[in-house]
Amino acid sequence: MSQNEPLTHGQQQWMLMQAYTRLNYRQYEACVTILKGLKALIPNNDTLYPMISYAYLQLGSFESCLEAITQYESLIPKEKRNHQEVEWIKKRAQLKLNKKTSHDV
Repeated sequence: MSQNEPLTHGQQQWMLMQAYTRLNYRQYEACVTILKGLKALIPNNDTLYPMISYAYLQLGSFESCLEAITQYESLIPKEKRNHQEVEWIKKRAQLKLNKKTSHDV
């Protein structure tokens, strides 16, 4: 495969599985690294945004978490979104960010 060829569906699935495995083993930084690369290659993938936002949430990167959710909401058609999962992550990140902000004052 040359550098300019897009990933095949099988390769995309393999990379998503690698990220999912890192997520399950709480290797959040490794998960984010994989998903950032995938996001650059396949930005309209509806699976990677909930995963990367959850990894950011677990790392305490609440702003990055909310940014990933905003990108997800702008790129993925409403009918393809995983509403419950993403809303939970979003509300959790907002809550944690608000707590962090109130403690910093």
